Amino acid sequence: MRAGPDFAHVADFLARPAVPRRPPVNLLGRVARLEGGLVHGWAADLLPNRPVRLRLVAGATPLGARRAQLFHPGAASAGFVRGSCGFRLRLPEVTPGPLRLVAEGTNIALPDPDGLLAP
Repeated sequence: MRAGPDFAHVADFLARPAVPRRPPVNLLGRVARLEGGLVHGWAADLLPNRPVRLRLVAGATPLGARRAQLFHPGAASAGFVRGSCGFRLRLPEVTPGPLRLVAEGTNIALPDPDGLLAP
């Protein structure tokens, strides 16, 4: 088996340490309102119970990021991460396309049921 031409590549790959993987994102939340150029809402990752980092994107272009860790009374009363999963993020004055808030490292977008991020 060691005589094959691919043995060195396979042996090298198997000798490397395992790459740590992030746990799956079980995102719950929503864009709630737009006020004075700030978008407000909440986002929680239900499994690891830690703050979610959100990216504001237009298409594939990142425009900003924010950790969802502000107190949010609605989320607190529902029992999510002690209510510390709210966010506020300033929207840019000019956007190169439709906006989405996605969980960092994923393509999972927060629901925007009222279309507040629509152009």
